[in-house]
Amino acid sequence: MGGDARIRDIAQVETMPKKIPEGMTELSVYIEKQVKTDFKVACTKQNKSMGEVVNQLLKEWLKVNE
Repeated sequence: MGGDARIRDIAQVETMPKKIPEGMTELSVYIEKQVKTDFKVACTKQNKSMGEVVNQLLKEWLKVNE
């Protein structure tokens, strides 16, 4: 595949809409780079997605703080 064609393919992938699962939404936050790296490693060790863990942590936080 030529360089120009590859760049076009990459550009198409980057602009494709995300498939958000039913009943879910997206949350964007800024965190320290090292915190994200450590969190990703810890989630991977437990075979869990970061989203799964964040969702559970937020549910627990809401129980205490609502």
